[in-house]
Amino acid sequence: MWEIDEIDEFDYFDEIEDLLDTDEILMLYRLPKRYVRDFQNPYEWYRPKEFENRYRFSKDVVLHIILPLIRDRLENQNNRGLPVSPELKMTIALRFFATGDFQTVIGDLRGFSQSTVCRVVHKVSVALADLLHEFVRFPETEREDKVNTQLFYNIAYLAGVSALLDATHIETISPGVDIGEIFRNRKGYYSINVLAAVDPRGKFLYFDVRHPGSTHDSTCLDRSALRVLFPQHRVKGLLVADKGFPCETWLLAPYKGRRLTPVQKRHSRSFNKTRNGVETNFGRWKKKFPCLATILLNHIDNTIAIICATAVLWNIYTDSKFPNDDKIENSVIEEESINDVVPAPGMSGLAYRAAYVRRYFA
Repeated sequence: MWEIDEIDEFDYFDEIEDLLDTDEILMLYRLPKRYVRDFQNPYEWYRPKEFENRYRFSKDVVLHIILPLIRDRLENQNNRGLPVSPELKMTIALRFFATGDFQTVIGDLRGFSQSTVCRVVHKVSVALADLLHEFVRFPETEREDKVNTQLFYNIAYLAGVSALLDATHIETISPGVDIGEIFRNRKGYYSINVLAAVDPRGKFLYFDVRHPGSTHDSTCLDRSALRVLFPQHRVKGLLVADKGFPCETWLLAPYKGRRLTPVQKRHSRSFNKTRNGVETNFGRWKKKFPCLATILLNHIDNTIAIICATAVLWNIYTDSKFPNDDKIENSVIEEESINDVVPAPGMSGLAYRAAYVRRYFA
């Protein structure tokens, strides 16, 4: 049985409904909606240097190079729900890449909720990650390949090098109880093992994020497309890698141990000076996008998209910072930079390395 005062309360609402129209009743019962979009436009508010410090790219690069590539993916079909413009979506994602802050903090800076920031970062990351094969690839012309070989030769006189190969770990949270331990690496934390090849300027030529942290570097190589591209000479030249990779006729690995001959020592000095470029490049990449140097707290799918997106952005940054069109056309290719040691059929990697060392360092 209803109480007397409750019955009177229902009668009171019935009287209000009789006096008001339907639209007025909806306005009466509807909660007021918050419209918070009065923050400053970052493209107008910040000076050029301030903008670049906060978003890692200049205004011209963001508005005229990066944003046009993915604008169609960021556009909204209508204005329902007060949507975020593509320009602001780009700055929100770049802010996350450039700081690695909590999404709540990034949202507070622009007046957005954490869920909105999460959706924006995911949408921008996936859109950029879809461009990975367009921006991360080996040289398509013989001239570009020879220029890279010459630039590597200029470092420490190591002939015939096309790219530097190495792997790096990006720390993440456990993806779940069932598969979590697969992502725990030898250092004890969860990560994704990223296999990458870079050119003399530090631009990514190959990028693979398919392997969990427990996967060894050599296993990443065995499962990669490099196992097909270089042995079948689809990509000419040699890869230079550390001792975690096996020595092949198309991959130079360093000598192990301290008892080396004078010829081997000369090769090792040249080898180490050249190979250090890939580790330096990983450091510059993570410094450019500090979200990679911290723990990525996103879902594993979002984490992979973020890593790929930063690789695309890194190559865009490298192209905008170090344009090489004139360098390719005007570079002088020395004959000494071209490797002329041809592996014999069935030749092992160790035997090929010995022949290579005798040819160039004896």
